[in-house]
Amino acid sequence: MEVAKMKRLRSPSAAANTLVSRARPEPEFIQRLINDMPQAGQGVNVHLFRLARCLHPYRDELAIYRLLHGITRNCGRPVSDAEIWRAIRRAAPCSWRPPGAAGLYNSSVAVKAGPKLSPPVFLPELLASYAAKLIGVDDAWIGARSPVSPKTVSPAQFLHHLFNPGEYVVCFDNQKSQGYLWRHSGTEFQGGELDYLTTGKLRGVWFLSQPVNGAMALNSEGKLSQRSTENVTSWRHLLLESDHADRSMWLAALVQMRLPIVSIVDSGGRSVHALLRLNAGTKAEWDEFRDTVIKPALVPLGADPAAMSAVRLTRLPGCRREEKDRWQELLYLNPNPNLTPICEKEAV
Repeated sequence: MEVAKMKRLRSPSAAANTLVSRARPEPEFIQRLINDMPQAGQGVNVHLFRLARCLHPYRDELAIYRLLHGITRNCGRPVSDAEIWRAIRRAAPCSWRPPGAAGLYNSSVAVKAGPKLSPPVFLPELLASYAAKLIGVDDAWIGARSPVSPKTVSPAQFLHHLFNPGEYVVCFDNQKSQGYLWRHSGTEFQGGELDYLTTGKLRGVWFLSQPVNGAMALNSEGKLSQRSTENVTSWRHLLLESDHADRSMWLAALVQMRLPIVSIVDSGGRSVHALLRLNAGTKAEWDEFRDTVIKPALVPLGADPAAMSAVRLTRLPGCRREEKDRWQELLYLNPNPNLTPICEKEAV
C-alpha cells in the first residue's frame, strides 16, 4: 500500500508540501539543506546523511524517504532506494535534538531517546580520501581562481571587501587586548590606512570576524569590552581552521566543498584560515547551523571545532608574523560567495 502512495507523489515539491502540512515548522537551515542538494561527485551520500539527521525530529522515516527520493532525481547519478534508506537508518540513532525538543516532533512519530551523539572527531583517512579526488592544488592554483586577485589587496582593502559601509571592525596585535577600532568609511578610503599594522608585530595581526557597534559595553562577565557578544551587530562569518590536518590535503578538501567561502588566508604558522559567509539572523541561528551542519560534516575532514566560536579572531592578511618570519598571506578572496566549489571556477 505504501508503494502505491509513493507513486502518487509526482514531484519533490508536492511531497514537501504534503509533509510540511503534517509537521511543526522546521528551522530555516533545513530548507537551505534541502535546496542545496549537491551534484554527483560532490558528496551526495554525505549530504543525504546530514539532511536525514536534521529531519528526524520533524518527520517520520517514510516522509524523509519521500523528500530525499525527490531531491536526488536531478543530482547527476542514480541514487537507489537502498542508499536513501541506509542514510535514513544510519542517521536515526544520532539524529539532531533541537533545543526544547518536546513538542517539536511530528505527533505521528514515537519519540525515542536514542544514544547520545558523540562529538565528531578528525579522521585523517577520510581527509586523505577526499583530497585525493583533486590533484595539483596549491597556493597558486587557488589564487588563479580568486575573483579578486589576492596579490593586490592591502589589509584595509581586504576589510572593505568583507564589511559594509559604516561598520566597525576590531583589529589586534595582542589577542588579550581590546584592539584597534577600524571603521568602514564607504567608497572613498585610503587603501593604506592599516599599513601601520603590516610589520613589526611579533605574533602577527588578527581581526574580529564579526562587525561590532564601536562602543564599549558590559559583557557577560561584567567587564567593559568592545569585542564581546554584546558588541556584535551581525552574525555574518564562521571560521574554519585546522592545525592538525596536512596543509595540502586541507586545501584540496576546502576547494571541493560546497561552502560560501569568502577568503582563505595562510596564518603564517601551521594553519590556513577559511572564512565562510553565513549571514545568520541571530547568534542562536548561527550556533544551530554550526552544530548541526558544519561540525558533523567538516570536523571529520580536519576542521578544528574549538575554532568555531561565533566571536572569533582570525588572521588579517598582508601583515607579517615576525616570530615566524612569515607573512599572513591572502590566498583567495570572493566578496560575494555562493555554494559553487572553488574547483569548479575557471582559472583567471
